[in-house]
Amino acid sequence: MAANSVVSIKQLLAEQDLGATGRVDANTAAKVGKLVGAKYVIMGGFVDFYGDFRLDLRIVNVETSEILKTEKARDKRENLYNMVTTIATQVTRGVNLPALPKQAMDLRENRKVPTEAVTYYSRALLYADRGNKEKAKELFSRAIEIFPDYSEAKQGLQQVS
Repeated sequence: MAANSVVSIKQLLAEQDLGATGRVDANTAAKVGKLVGAKYVIMGGFVDFYGDFRLDLRIVNVETSEILKTEKARDKRENLYNMVTTIATQVTRGVNLPALPKQAMDLRENRKVPTEAVTYYSRALLYADRGNKEKAKELFSRAIEIFPDYSEAKQGLQQVS
């Protein structure tokens, strides 16, 4: 078997494994987007091959779960910031996404949600998607304890209650 075929098979298996874990899923992204009132979600992931980074991004239509566009980038870890800004430009180029209203943009930029609250919120969404409402309630509540103004977590808690 050729080396390229082995690499392609390994990449395919790795991508299927990521999808199977629930971490990379267009339907989950669409649910998150609906919850926060978005029309589109940009989602993705990264793989670190001992300092050689690969980023994968996609734009998902929240209403249909359709993947509108995908982009991949690969570079060294020390160039991560440039890689992120470049791939962000590439994935949005030519898609004609609507701009956020200025007031919504200002609110989002000025809001500082602690990382710990976002982590609990994200985990709560996964448990809610898998039907474990009790665990989702617990995690949404913990996110709200950390950041009382976390409107998305409050809305998630109402949906699983």
